[in-house]
Amino acid sequence: MQSGAGFCNSRGMTWVSRLTISATIITGAAAASAAACPVPADMERAGIVIGFADGSEVVYAALQTQPGRMIEANRTPEPNDGYWVESWLGVYPLADGLLRNGRPDRRYFSVSNYEDPLERLPAPAPGASWRGAVTETDSRGATLGETFLTVTFEGRRRLQIGQCAYAAIQVETLYADAEGGFQATLDYLPDLGVAVQTAGGELGALLDFYHPVSIRAARPDEAIAEVE
Repeated sequence: MQSGAGFCNSRGMTWVSRLTISATIITGAAAASAAACPVPADMERAGIVIGFADGSEVVYAALQTQPGRMIEANRTPEPNDGYWVESWLGVYPLADGLLRNGRPDRRYFSVSNYEDPLERLPAPAPGASWRGAVTETDSRGATLGETFLTVTFEGRRRLQIGQCAYAAIQVETLYADAEGGFQATLDYLPDLGVAVQTAGGELGALLDFYHPVSIRAARPDEAIAEVE
C-alpha cells in the first residue's frame, strides 16, 4: 500500500502523486471469508492481498532476508503499469519504483534516506512519534530533494476488513517542504506488520478516503518477485 511530498524524482513523479496513485490503481478486489483471514505466517509466504472499495488491490509481503523491511506492490491489469514501495516496519518508506510485467523493476527507483538510523525510528505504538529530514536520491545516488516527515502513532482500534477484524494503530503522517505538503492516514496492523493507507491528500485540501473491503492470503503466483 508503500513516501513524501513536494518535489519530483527522476521519473518526473512528485511524492504527492506517488501516494495518491495508491488509491486509484485498479486491479479488481477479491472476497475474503472469516475462515481465510490472513495470519502472520502468510507474510512470510507469498504475502497478503487487500482489496479496496474502488476495485484496487495491493499486495504486501515481508522481505525475509531483511528483517523489519516490507514491500508492497500496487498492480494494474497492464503489464507495465503500477509501482512498488519498500518500507521499514511497514510505516517508513525506504524506496519506490515502477513495476515491469507486474514485478519490481530496480533499474530505476528512488531511495528515502532518513537523518536517523532506521533502528532509531520509533516502532508503531500509541503515543510514539518521529519528525526529521528525509533526503531522496535516485538509484545512482544523485540527490533529488529533501522533505520533512512527521509520523504520529495514535490510539488503538479494531479495523474490520470484510469479515476479518484486526487490532490496529492509527498513524498520521505529514510530509512538508517549501512547496507544500501531503498528509496520509494509515492503519498499522501489528498482527501482520503492514500499514494500510485509509486517507490522504494535499495540505489544506479535502482528504480522499480509501476503504479496505477484503483481505486474503496471496496465491503463490501473486508473490512479489524481482524482474529477471
